[in-house]
Amino acid sequence: MKKFLEKDINMFLAITFGVVWVAMLISFIAGVRYGDETFTWVLNFAMLVPAIALIIIRRRRNEAINLEGMYAHPHFALRTITTYLISYLLPAVCMILGAAAFFALNPSIYQADAADYINALISGGLTPEDAQARFNGVLAMSVLVGPLLSAFFALFEEIGFRGFLLHEVEASIKGKNSALKASAITSACWAVWYIPMFALGFRYGGDYAGAPLFGILVGVVVFFLIGMMASYFSFRTGSAYAGAFFRSGIQSLAIVPLYFTSAETELLIGPSTYGIIGCAGIAVFVLLESLRMMRMQRSGKLFYTQKPKESKTVKKQG
Repeated sequence: MKKFLEKDINMFLAITFGVVWVAMLISFIAGVRYGDETFTWVLNFAMLVPAIALIIIRRRRNEAINLEGMYAHPHFALRTITTYLISYLLPAVCMILGAAAFFALNPSIYQADAADYINALISGGLTPEDAQARFNGVLAMSVLVGPLLSAFFALFEEIGFRGFLLHEVEASIKGKNSALKASAITSACWAVWYIPMFALGFRYGGDYAGAPLFGILVGVVVFFLIGMMASYFSFRTGSAYAGAFFRSGIQSLAIVPLYFTSAETELLIGPSTYGIIGCAGIAVFVLLESLRMMRMQRSGKLFYTQKPKESKTVKKQG
């Protein structure tokens, strides 16, 4: 059984890494870089590959291609609603903590009233009242709608990495703290998978000292942390949706701290959540989540398990 699992794990990694890294190499040779329209199409294709790899593996196993088997069933229920709420709202908390850490180290560039951003809106023709109202609306929409904006595309990656790969690796390890170990292994795989995209400027561009090496290093660290949180959500819900909501929220809110700066900052550093200081909030919750994951696995409460349907018995008359 273990060899069977390892074979499918290796097949999944071969497909996802092989197809995407080759596509990124061809893009690099062709001169495609982050910000180009072509890069957007290549990136969208890359996000589909993990789900395609899972379909190939399930076909090889003669298993059904359905929502449950693809980790695409949301399992919305009273016992999962808390986890979904956390995955939806936690990005805002992580953003605030990361920004607070950055501005604590760089207090001179902090603007509590976001004056530069609001003045830019006024220069564009808005009244001060309308500019403030629009800014407030942007903040509210980022928190309330942000987790939904890119969840669709994130879901395809989550299906593969936090659906199939995470649970297969955990099943192959089986033992003390197997969930935490599987989370770390698969989060590392996912972060490394993004290396060619970071090299082409994804998230950090290419106009910074030490490009693209520093962007790769920071990106791997940040995405590892995001993967750890998404892994916990996957174990708790048995679904890829919560992780997709969390990732979409992080992405949508990452720019918000920049509205409160009075000077240009390095995206690699912060206050964006994708910066090495800006990700401090995620790091705090990864530590807490890791401790909770070990404790819950020991008590048998970590994994989502579907409750069996109640069988109806028919009594014979007479």
